[in-house]
Amino acid sequence: MRPFSLPVILLTLALLVVPAGAMPARPLLVAQSVSLGAGDYIQRGIDRASHNDVRGMNENFDKALQLAPNSYQVYVQRGYARAMLKDYKGAVADQTAALRLKPDVAEAYANRGTSRYRLGEREQARADWRKAAQIFRQKGADEQAEQLEAVLRQYK
Repeated sequence: MRPFSLPVILLTLALLVVPAGAMPARPLLVAQSVSLGAGDYIQRGIDRASHNDVRGMNENFDKALQLAPNSYQVYVQRGYARAMLKDYKGAVADQTAALRLKPDVAEAYANRGTSRYRLGEREQARADWRKAAQIFRQKGADEQAEQLEAVLRQYK
């Protein structure tokens, strides 16, 4: 299941082309398999995003990670929230933590690439986007792969 591929691509594109302060507050969807308490905080984080409360989103994902510290999905979510808060170093750290737990998460590579791009780490960003596109292709998510490949062509 690819639970949050399209929003990740949209975030990648938005972070690159939307001026600061105009970012959409749309969260990634979280896959199943975290403890019930953590799931409650995840849902609250997603609900906070629908109210454009990115700080509330981040706080709830922090609590979810306290209850489910080995959940790569929560690290991806919190990384998204941190990127929305312009905490790009924190976002990179969270996406990297997600990838340590599950190395084939294309969304984490895409998000990490976008945060690295914002930090001025252009080559690392491009490497992450290439890896994300490769994983999307391997999983049959050709549309997401093509969108990332378009980003790679645009941001050389």
